[in-house]
Amino acid sequence: MNRTLLICGSLKPAPELNIKSATREFLKLIRRGFEEESKNRVDYIDIRDLDLPFYDGRKPLEYNHAGVNAMYNSINDNDYIVVAAPAYWRSVAGGIINAINLYAGPLYDYQDEFKPLKGKTVFLLITGASYEDAVHGAKQLKEVFRSLGATVVEKEFIIGNLKKMSYEEKKDISSKIYKFGKVLGEFMK
Repeated sequence: MNRTLLICGSLKPAPELNIKSATREFLKLIRRGFEEESKNRVDYIDIRDLDLPFYDGRKPLEYNHAGVNAMYNSINDNDYIVVAAPAYWRSVAGGIINAINLYAGPLYDYQDEFKPLKGKTVFLLITGASYEDAVHGAKQLKEVFRSLGATVVEKEFIIGNLKKMSYEEKKDISSKIYKFGKVLGEFMK
């Protein structure tokens, strides 16, 4: 049976702030659509909740860290992965890259054929401080996931600065993301 994992790659907001992360809110829309359409469970991990260490060159299980182990097992247990991540300064945010490095470990310890995500399909949703930031972040994440052996769906969600969008534009984006969750849920029935 195919299983789906949603990964929130945002560390926002800081603990003392009472605001929401657009990345996380969009991923919740995908989850809601998925769960309304499919009887299958969708797994969810949020790197903010995992309290991950910084990657320091060790293999994933060498960290002996609950968050790293949970993330490692969740990724391995699922066939389809939806990654939602923020992008700033023409780059995907560091938290998601750190998480990917923790999951995959040091490439120089493996053969060139090492592809830990082989057979998995990855969908991307990138929210940027600007549209250009999101485009660059999506391009980077595609390359990273492809290097790990995943099939990356070409059509990703790229969302620019929401603060510069009208209410109607935000509503349209939200509707499309929710519908994607429903389509994914229908596919997983």
